[in-house]
Amino acid sequence: MEQSSLPPTDSQEEHRTKQPWVHDIYLVAVLVTVFILDQVTKELVRNRIVFGGSIPNDGFFRLTHTFNTGSAFGFFTDQTAFLTVSSFAGIAVLIIFYRHQTLPGMWLRTSLGLQLGGAAGNLADRITLGGVTDFIDIGRWPVFNLADASIVLGISSLAWLFLSMPKRPAAIEPTKQQNIPSSTLEFSGDPSVDYTTNQCVSLTYEKPPMETPPDRLDNYLVKTQPHLTRSQAQRLIKEGKVSLNGTVAKASLRLRSGDQIQLISPPPTSYKPSAEEIPVNLLFTDINLVVVDKSPGLTVHPAPGHPTGTLVNALLARFPELADVGDIFRPGIVHRLDADTSGVMVVARSNLGFEVLSKQIREHTISKIYLGLVIGNPVPAEGLIKAPLGRDPHNRKRMAVVEDGRQATTHYKVLENFKGFSLLEIAPQTGRTHQIRVHLSSVGHPIAGDQVYGGTVPFLQRQFLHSHKLGFHMPTNDEYVEFISDLTDDLKEALTGLK
Repeated sequence: MEQSSLPPTDSQEEHRTKQPWVHDIYLVAVLVTVFILDQVTKELVRNRIVFGGSIPNDGFFRLTHTFNTGSAFGFFTDQTAFLTVSSFAGIAVLIIFYRHQTLPGMWLRTSLGLQLGGAAGNLADRITLGGVTDFIDIGRWPVFNLADASIVLGISSLAWLFLSMPKRPAAIEPTKQQNIPSSTLEFSGDPSVDYTTNQCVSLTYEKPPMETPPDRLDNYLVKTQPHLTRSQAQRLIKEGKVSLNGTVAKASLRLRSGDQIQLISPPPTSYKPSAEEIPVNLLFTDINLVVVDKSPGLTVHPAPGHPTGTLVNALLARFPELADVGDIFRPGIVHRLDADTSGVMVVARSNLGFEVLSKQIREHTISKIYLGLVIGNPVPAEGLIKAPLGRDPHNRKRMAVVEDGRQATTHYKVLENFKGFSLLEIAPQTGRTHQIRVHLSSVGHPIAGDQVYGGTVPFLQRQFLHSHKLGFHMPTNDEYVEFISDLTDDLKEALTGLK
């Protein structure tokens, strides 16, 4: 979570990616489409078919020009005032229901869009004509119009949504957290997870803001238990090792505020690092911290898939005291760079350094500036990207812009434009995983060379992203200092090729 040294001005435009209001636009688009089709077809019937006439003259399906002063299918005849007021009330109820909905989003918006569009179409007729033009004549069924059909289709799909929702278990008093002996349970799954000791985790669900749909049970477990993948969470649910309000539930169940969840979960395997002789470029050292110019390809700390050969292993060989600083599994680490991102970063060497640097990160008083080459030429040339980030629901190894993610802000400024590319100065104002890469990709300008987020180019073997400048206050005397790392040779060569 770094603070930018490039504060945005009032005149800067902001990039915004998919937000909850986009879903409202979809609902309105369905509503307007139904309304226009309804009004156009009614006008064609009034102009092309004589009142009372049919095309064809007989048959099971005909277009018959009629005028209905009642409700759909001929009910409540000659009750125009009552039906007009009822239509307004019905529309208001649908809108209120939509704003407080907990059903799956896209189907709900389609259903309500159909109903609102149909209701608006018939309401317009009642206000302007005193009744509704009907023309769809099928067998012995009362003549109706597209608005009526849209309303019926919307109500039917809404009923299907309700019926297809998993039944919720009855609420009971949550049980106390307990330790479950490992001998009573059997876990199969990820070989990187240590299953010798199991733990029971108790959670209470709090519904996100109104415009954000509630979480599925499996997605919520992944968000709150980072060591679980979605497939692992679904397997634990299927095996009955997850309870909702004391009862086994389905993975797809949408949670409600106050739901009590208990999970019998295997803890993640952690990798305690050891010292390794690995070359590393040190820019500055004192008793409290180490400033490193990290080379590309070097992972910062041990993790599944990278248990050794990391920056932490290298620093332990030079500074053994680092083992007692901060987290024992990633000692000294207060912030990270992606493995293929090069440049300057700081590591705490003492507990004082760890506390002071961590506080500056939390309070956004550490300044970080990156240099990045992106595909395309961003417009405007300087601005903000604001979009919440979280795990990609379709690929747990990626991050993505997601509605219920953590808020993230990235400031950028174009330094130089090339043909098809731009060199940017980038200042993340928050510190989410892959934040710069995902944000720029989400606005159509992925980091060049980023094979994960759509930036593959033939002249780069890794993403062109470099931590160029790092500024912070020293732990001992509060002096503000800055450290600079020049572009690596491979990135310089890439720029030279574009000029």
